Formats: sequence, structure tokens, C-alpha cells
Amino acid sequence: MHKRTQCQAKELPKRFVQVEGLKINNLKGSSDGHRYDLNVLEKMQTRLFRSLPVSKPLTCVQQPTHKFNVVIKRHCTVTAAAPTDVFVLDYDGVIADSQLEVSTAGVAAAEQQWPSIFQDLNLNASERQRVLAGVAAARPRLVKGYESMVMARMVLENPQDGVEKILYGTPNWDAPSGLLQTTLAAWNEQEQPLQAVFEAYRSNRMSTSPQGWVALIPLYEGIAEAIADCTSPFYICSSKRGDRLVHLLNAQLNLDITEESPRVLASLIPPNEMKVKALRNVMARPVAANSATSLHFIDDRFETIEAISQKNDLVERYSLYLAGWGYNTEEERAAAAKLPGVRVITLPQFCELLRFGIIMEVDDGCQDTDEEALDAIYKPYGAGSG
Repeated sequence: MHKRTQCQAKELPKRFVQVEGLKINNLKGSSDGHRYDLNVLEKMQTRLFRSLPVSKPLTCVQQPTHKFNVVIKRHCTVTAAAPTDVFVLDYDGVIADSQLEVSTAGVAAAEQQWPSIFQDLNLNASERQRVLAGVAAARPRLVKGYESMVMARMVLENPQDGVEKILYGTPNWDAPSGLLQTTLAAWNEQEQPLQAVFEAYRSNRMSTSPQGWVALIPLYEGIAEAIADCTSPFYICSSKRGDRLVHLLNAQLNLDITEESPRVLASLIPPNEMKVKALRNVMARPVAANSATSLHFIDDRFETIEAISQKNDLVERYSLYLAGWGYNTEEERAAAAKLPGVRVITLPQFCELLRFGIIMEVDDGCQDTDEEALDAIYKPYGAGSG
């Protein structure tokens, strides 16, 4: 007999409730004392329900083995509903890896700004790679592009502990009296001129080779497919400049949007304050008006997630996720896991969340392959697989 959708008994966290003769819409629970995740069951039904080519609500019939077997009752009407999920996604460090683009631009711009200091880089390839690797390692602290220039020089001049000072120095790197500002003062440099040098180098590289620039910012594995499969509304919430963000979205994800699109929330600097405003903006939109709609925010920057976790109105409405594959440290991931309403997730879990609006805690058989899902829809229970 063909494998069917199953939800086996598990010892589950507090948001799981014990069901006894429970009925969730057309999903019938168990009276055997087993435990099931109501959110998973509801969303499984809703998403499969909406994907049917004709109006066919689903019924799950309990078998003696306590499996849920999906069968179809025809001649019923499907009504439109609010989206089950809405996603707000950071770009760099969540959707795409811009580390190589930022690091190489930072080192090249630093060479232009301080040629005498960086002259050895033109002669020593291994030293260049060391500096590039150091800037990449320090990326969790970077907010504005020019900071990669400062990081590059610091790593060059402090091979022993340059990266450690950037990552773990107190006060924080970008604090008013932090290492960034004290370093600029010691070098007799200012932010705006350095930012202009960095932006000039980056803009020249973009205009000279647009495709080459995009190639330096690859999508993370599985992202393109997961976003293509995502049937929920999603917004991009990024500190990246709007024209560059839109160029990447259209080139990498085959979208057709402009800077004026309501789906694009760009140039959000400083990120903590501006992303709080952006999340409230999305929360106030009609797409999120139904309280049953689940809102999700995914970012890789710990300080941003921490700031948002302190806003009660956002915590009450959003599920917050730190992207564990992005630009954050092991210590930050451990700290994020302790924040209220925050979950640290992996890249495969993120792709699963985009596709289904849920993350399976365990491989309990609830997720069919595409072939099995179609078979469950179009074959009556008990029909053989071949």
C-alpha cells in the first residue's frame, strides 16, 4: 500500500496540546491520548486545500494505526481567505551571500585610500587572502559598506588580533565610542569621505560588469527554488540601496519589480530602528489585517533581532528567526536562542518555512514527497501504488 501522510505520536514542546476526539475543521484528531501540533495540522490542510485544481476540501480519516490518510470529497465550494503566512526577509546573509562582493570591494577601496599602507598587497598574494578572510570573518559587525575598508586596514595592521577586536571589543564596534569611531579618529579619517570612496569603487564595478557584480553575490543553496515555491506574500527588508536590491532581485529570482514596489523596503539604516518601523509598516497593511495570518521575520543580524525582540507589539504578532547560516557568531546564535519569541534556524529549515509556513520538528511522516501528495489527492485510500 502506498505511503500516506502520517502524524505519529511524539513527546512535544509546550505549544503542542493533547487531543481527544479533537476536530480541526476537516481534520479529525485521535482519542488515544497521542499529541499533535495544531498549527502543523491546520496549515497542512490549508495549504494542500488551496493547491487543488478544483474545489475539493480534504478530510483526514483516522485508521487503526493512527495515521491521517488524505481523501477527497468532491462537489464542495472553496472560498477565498486571508493568506496563512506573510514573510519579511532580510537579503544579505539570508537570501544571498554578499561576503565576497563586500570584502573584495572593501580591500580594493582601502588600497586606493591608503596606497602606501597597502602596497605589500600588490606583491604578496597570500597576504591579500589573509586580509580578505579577515574582513569576511568580521562581517557580523559590518553595517555600512565603507566599514569593510576600515576592517581591511585593521586586519592588515593587526594580524594577530585584528578580527577579534572587531568582533568582541567593548563597547561594540559601531557604538558612539566603539572601536570604529576611535579608529577613525586615530587615523584622522571621517565616515563620509570613506563611504564616497567605497561607493565609487562599487558603482564602477557594477557599471563595468553588471553580470560580474551579480555573480559576486550568489544565492544560498535552495533559496531560488524555495522562493519560487512560496505561495505566500513576501517582502524584502534590507539595508541595501534600493536600486541595487531591485537589480539583484530581478536578476537572481526572476522577479519584475521596481524600487517603488511595496514589496521592497530598502536603505534601512540604521538597521535596528528602521527595521522596527518596516515591520510595523507591514503589520499595518491589509495583507496582515487578519489576526489568523502568521507573520514571519527572518534576519541574520543578531543586534537587529535582539532590538525587535524587545518590542512587545512585534513579538506578539511576528515569529522571529535568526538565520544561522548568515553573518553571525556562535555566541550570538546561542544568545538569540534565549531571546523571547526568537528561534535560530538553519538554511534547510528556512526553505521549508517558505514552502509550507511551518518547520517540522522531527521527521514524523507528515511531509509527503510531491508524488505522494498527488497520489493521496487523486487516489482513494486503499488503492495500490502500482
